[in-house]
Formats: sequence, structure tokens, C-alpha cells
Amino acid sequence: MNSQRFAMYFIMLVLCTSFMLTVSQLGPIFFSSIVPSSSTYEEGTKLGGLDISGMTREEAATQLTNKVNEWREAAIIEFRIQGEAYFFPKDEIRFTVDETYNPTSGINNPVPVGLEVSNVDKWIKENIPTEIASVLDIELLTVKIKEVASFLVAEPTLIRAEEVLVASALTESYLVEKVRLLTSSNENWTDISTLSITIDPKSTISFLQKMEEDGVTDLSEIQQEMLASLTYELVLETPFEVRERNYGRTEPTLQPLGLEVDLSEALNKDFVFYNPTETSYELTFSTLPGGIAAQLSGMPFLFSYEMEIRQIQEFPPRIIKQFNPLLTIGTKNILEEGSPGKLISVYQIIQDESGAIVEEKLVSEDFYPPVHRIEVHSILNDLVSSAPSSSETVTPPVDEQNNEDTGRNPPSNEEKDRNNSAENESSRKEVEVIWEEPAGEEK
Repeated sequence: MNSQRFAMYFIMLVLCTSFMLTVSQLGPIFFSSIVPSSSTYEEGTKLGGLDISGMTREEAATQLTNKVNEWREAAIIEFRIQGEAYFFPKDEIRFTVDETYNPTSGINNPVPVGLEVSNVDKWIKENIPTEIASVLDIELLTVKIKEVASFLVAEPTLIRAEEVLVASALTESYLVEKVRLLTSSNENWTDISTLSITIDPKSTISFLQKMEEDGVTDLSEIQQEMLASLTYELVLETPFEVRERNYGRTEPTLQPLGLEVDLSEALNKDFVFYNPTETSYELTFSTLPGGIAAQLSGMPFLFSYEMEIRQIQEFPPRIIKQFNPLLTIGTKNILEEGSPGKLISVYQIIQDESGAIVEEKLVSEDFYPPVHRIEVHSILNDLVSSAPSSSETVTPPVDEQNNEDTGRNPPSNEEKDRNNSAENESSRKEVEVIWEEPAGEEK
């Protein structure tokens, strides 16, 4: 009986003690939530940057409402992609003012903000190109927007696309890939898969400098030029800007027309391009069966870029005639077959996501002058011919200094005497005027 009474007293004592502890801890919070308080906030307490020190809850709520309205009028949230600005609508952001009456004392508290990830995702899909939208972290972008709004930042706020990229999505495929087939005479390529170029934002890339920095010693000068030409072709399908490019005087045999790159460290001939974007890209190379390839990885471009060789104009060569008295009458030698000159116009076509052309730019006009045809004729056969046409140039007879052009050895003194007959002397006088350079003709 005594044990039962003791147990009952003990249980009552435990319950009373628990009740007193609960009231002492939760009572003030419960009371303040149901009874209006006239107390003020402590010194240094802020809400979204608004100093509410010494204010009551009602006063703080009024001031905060005014602050939010001012923020909606003045604030700018800019989302920038490769130089293009997109402005997030502030109407999508809700402030739950009723929940802000119990901020932590002595610090700057964020204003509770309501912004759904689905709303941000919808705005992105309606305004941003699909390829770029696919690599954006929408949840992270939502957090950044809410962070700006929760502290009522009045100054214009910039959020770059590079800050909210899904890193794994950038390596799933190449933005641009170019392949160049090799001829049988250029198949001895070493593995170039270890060669890579990091293209930092707002940076200038020197091809020769990168080759030196990476210690590329296994590639010949011709192979380096072919690699630079392949890089140039790739660059033309990006927003990168070509700052320096050189090409030769004769039509290339190992590089495509319009895409030739002539490199020479001794002559200070380099290939240089510039990345105007705020994004970093990675340029890699690889050796393929029968070819080489260049690949570019990074954030998709805002626009699409295409390279187009618009036209190739040809300029016929002239015919340069030379005369040699040592040739058999009626014969001629061809010293140079000649080839036409060419003018190649290369354009860059910029299109938006719908395929509409935004801009067409003339990138380069490569001119290769014609190689003139050179013919060496016998004299007597051509003395009675008419004056040279507009496409022909006549030069004086080939003397002893030009005998290497005819493939014959210089004549001996006896041969000279035999050739100096009266007939030949008369013929030379008759056509002496032909040896003169026609007025206005190109030599």
C-alpha cells in the first residue's frame, strides 16, 4: 500500500517538474505569438538591409513594405549569356512579409522570398536558346535570384550563365569538330591527342606560342601549318575573332583554298585569334586513320556560325615568249607551263536559333597571282609572225646567260662562226624591233 502511494507521488512529481520546464522554455515564444508586443528590436538588427533597430513589429512591417516597393521599382536582375542581356521579371518574386516579424537580433536577416523553380525554368525556356538552356542549372539559378531579392539589393545585379552551368553537360559532346583528310605523303603523324589549348575568357591565343609552351617538337613545319589551318577552319565556326593569319604567294597543295595558314617563326608569321566571350573553352586535337581532327568543348554559343567559300575567281596567265637562235627552226621549249591566278572569298554566316541570318561577314579574300607561261622559240620560224597579242610578252633572245633554260651547253667559238652567216645576220636586222619590249606590256 505504501509502495503504491510512493509511486503515485513520484509520478506526480515528474509531471509537475516537466510542466514547469516546458512553460519556462516555450512560454515566452507562445505568449509573444498570441499577445501583441510593444517591445522594440535590438540595436544592429536589420531585415533585407533595412535597419529596424528600435522599431516595433508594426513599424518594421510598414517600413519593410515601403522598402520592397522601392526595390521593385529600381532593382535590375540581369542574366547575361555571351554578351547578350536577359532581364528576369521581378513580378515573379513574392515577399512573405508576415513571416518577417521575428528576425534574429543584431544581424542582417534575409527577407523570406517565394520563387518557384518551375517559374524560373519556364522563363528560361521561353527566352534562352535551347542548346544553352539544356546546360543551365535551373535550381542554382533560382537560388541566386532569391538571394539577390532577399537582401533587397538596389544596385543592378549581374548573373552570368557561366556561374550556373551544369559542368557534366559540357563534356558530353563537342561544340565544333573539324576533320582534315591527309594525303599519302603526309601520313607520318605522331599522336597529337596530348595537345590541347585552353581558351580563357577575353584571351588572345598565339598558335606558335602554344606549340612552344606544349613542347611540340615532333611535328614538322608543314604539319604545324596543316594543324593551324584546321584550327582556322574551326575558329570560323565560332564567335572567336581572327587577329592574324598569313598565306603564301602560290596556291597551296596540302591545305584547302581559302583556309591556308602560313607559319614562320623566323619571319614572324603566326596564327592568332581572340575569345571575346566570358566563357572558357577547350581545344583538343586527335589523330584519326587517314586524317587529323580538332574539337572544341565548352558552353554552347548563343548563335550558330558557318564558314562558306562564296566564290573563286580565276585570272588567266600571260604568255611570255623568248627566242633562242640555237634552237632548231620550228621548235620551241616550254620553261613554265603556267597556271591561272585565283581570288577566294571566305564568308562567315551567323544565324539565330530559328535559322534566320543575323549577319554575313567577309572574313578574307585570298589572292594567288597567275604563274605566266614561258615559251622559248626558235628565231627564224617566228620572224615573220605577227606582233604579239595582248596576252603575250616578247623578250630578247636567250643569250649565253640563259642557256640553262634551253637545256643545251654554250656554243664553242667555231660554232659561233658557223652560225654568223649572212642570212642569219640579215634576219636579225629584220626582226630587231621584235626584241624590244612592247609598250605597256607586263614583263
